[in-house]
Amino acid sequence: MISYEIMETKINETSATIIRQYKPNSIKHKLIVKLVQLNNVIYKLCPQCMYYQILDSFTYRTKEQRYELECKGCRAKKSSYLYATDLEYYKRIRLNAINQRIRNIEDECTKEEFEHIFYNLKDEYTGKTLYEDWMNPDPNPNLQLDIDHIIAFAKGGNSKPENLRVVPRVINAIKSDCTPEEFHQTLEFLFMISKSTKSHPVK
Repeated sequence: MISYEIMETKINETSATIIRQYKPNSIKHKLIVKLVQLNNVIYKLCPQCMYYQILDSFTYRTKEQRYELECKGCRAKKSSYLYATDLEYYKRIRLNAINQRIRNIEDECTKEEFEHIFYNLKDEYTGKTLYEDWMNPDPNPNLQLDIDHIIAFAKGGNSKPENLRVVPRVINAIKSDCTPEEFHQTLEFLFMISKSTKSHPVK
């Protein structure tokens, strides 16, 4: 890692060579990003932290055949900041990750409604809210919490608050697109199998 000022001095002294320079397609990054070779090592300027870093410090996008604009450290800090401060960002990530078929904004809950769900709605199995689970996730990934659509999209459901509840991830996975009645039948069936296995263990 080399600071911007030191590397620019080396470039001016011709001890470092500019391999490539370009201006990012972004309003917030106004400077020109450079790839510089120094002592047979290639460095890339991160416009966020303003340090020249080796290429391994940047994520490589294989499909697009290019390195990310910002270094891994800056991207991690930005991601943590967004998750910690911007519920709108968290809402968009969570709800769209749960079901990519959210089509109309009218089908979604508002930011205020989502905040209420995020901070106050508790899962009946673990007694935790999404916020509590987010801050201290369960070590068992199946018991980490998820948002479940009570009536699935395939059955005409939406993302309004009355159709959302907080459940462990494993419950959401088993439920899939079942209606509440079908889900209870599934649980009863799984419970019967469990009892049968205990009564007649496999040898």
